[in-house]
Amino acid sequence: MVDAAGRLIMSNYRAENLFGFSARQAGQPIADLDRASSPLKLPPLIDQVIRARRTIWVREVEWARPGVATLEELETTNEELQSTNEELETMNEELQSMNDELGGSNNELRDRARQVGELNAFMESVLASLTVGVAVVDRDLKVSAWNAPAHELWGLRPGGGRSPPARPGHSLPLAQVTTALDAVLAGRSDERSAVLIEAVNRRGRPVAVQVTLSPLVHDSDPTHVDGEPRTTGAILVMDEITEGS
Repeated sequence: MVDAAGRLIMSNYRAENLFGFSARQAGQPIADLDRASSPLKLPPLIDQVIRARRTIWVREVEWARPGVATLEELETTNEELQSTNEELETMNEELQSMNDELGGSNNELRDRARQVGELNAFMESVLASLTVGVAVVDRDLKVSAWNAPAHELWGLRPGGGRSPPARPGHSLPLAQVTTALDAVLAGRSDERSAVLIEAVNRRGRPVAVQVTLSPLVHDSDPTHVDGEPRTTGAILVMDEITEGS
């Protein structure tokens, strides 16, 4: 029920159900309460009834009760949320799988690091137990490992580590074994080569040292040619010759 000014006076349950009115809206203009989505526009019809002072029937109106469209929207939104939830679950499974793979890789890296540490400790123990001097040089003639007797002979510090190139000005007299060393590094010598050198040790004392050279090969080097191991350096075993030996 509306007054002559088009304000809602009261409404019953059916009108409230159909048009979405409520008792709290009494006194408000129908024009303000008319829903844009409603297929039947009430304000023009009310004006026509007031002017004609008679009943007007509007037939064959396709009507969707208030709340139906909202329900459909909610259902659509729910479906979209469900789809998004499924996608998130899939992403979560993929992330969990990646996390498991990374965890496995981390464990593998830790195992390899532990194995390398154990191998280094073993090699250091072997070098430390030798009574002859041992030094390892790479293809650039940089000394990468040595032991205490080598330090005693030439001043190389025990415990390993990389030094500057050994040939220019280093106390290790590689110049006297250049020919044999170059042959080993070039892969032209598969067997050990022994050279007797006369030198001065780090204490300034003349010494005679027998130097035995062996190639250092890397079976798993990716730069192999025709499946042949690549020589990556040389091992020098230095035995000081003393009187009576």
